[in-house]
Amino acid sequence: MIYRLKLLEHGRVPPESGPARQAYLLEIGRSALELAEVEQTDLLAALALTPPFPILDVSGDHEADLLAATRMRADWDELKSQLPAEVLEAHEQAARRMTKLAVEALNFLEDTELADRAHALVDSTALLSSGLYGCKLWVEDGEVWTDCPIRMSHVRWGVSLEMTTEWGCSICNERFDVCPHDPSTEYEVTTTHATGSCSICHEHECEHEDGTIVAVRPFPTTLSISSGATAMVARPRYPRARATAMTLDIPADTPLYRQAEEGVLFCDQCRQSCAGLRELDWETPPLGS
Repeated sequence: MIYRLKLLEHGRVPPESGPARQAYLLEIGRSALELAEVEQTDLLAALALTPPFPILDVSGDHEADLLAATRMRADWDELKSQLPAEVLEAHEQAARRMTKLAVEALNFLEDTELADRAHALVDSTALLSSGLYGCKLWVEDGEVWTDCPIRMSHVRWGVSLEMTTEWGCSICNERFDVCPHDPSTEYEVTTTHATGSCSICHEHECEHEDGTIVAVRPFPTTLSISSGATAMVARPRYPRARATAMTLDIPADTPLYRQAEEGVLFCDQCRQSCAGLRELDWETPPLGS
């Protein structure tokens, strides 16, 4: 089994521990949670859909589960057949985005009072986006890959990277220890996303609108990184430092592999009833198939 990992990204540096870290996690996690909830509500309204939706309850009886999966897929096909193709296509990106935001919320809120709400949102948004648009598997370098949000998010582990970092100022991007901005002083900054991240919070998705002026205190961001070894950890300092894709044990000489090559093989994990989050088990490989 091979994993594709996100180690870290340019932008705001998470505090290591204490109240400052708790506030950081809540700020970003709550924003992602609320945005995902709004986008889910908007999508349901735009498509005139009302839960509950078809879902596979796995019994453990292989033959019975195969029949149930066939019925579940047929129910989704029937539901989609009632929606105009152009309407479905127009909302696909929004559906993918709401699931991504829900996973983001879970990654930041996993040890807070909002964890259950974030987990439930991952399940419901992944069910909707997978049911409507599919969770396609693909072949790369002779392996079948998946980036299924349920597979990726429901085993709680991340990556710790040994690194030497040069810190920059969030306002001027100069070295944080020599730039003119005082960390205890607020400065007026004009919001822009021209570089791909927000000039106010340095997140890629946020509620700050371009052109608005916000008073902010400067904080350190990463300018350059020299990396060393990596380790698998239960709680990464960077909450986004997680597995983003993985291979599945599908041999190359099988019909399933050929379907994946043709782009017609889809993962059903998001359309199954949730078996719960699983904390990192050091004796069992994560995300085992």
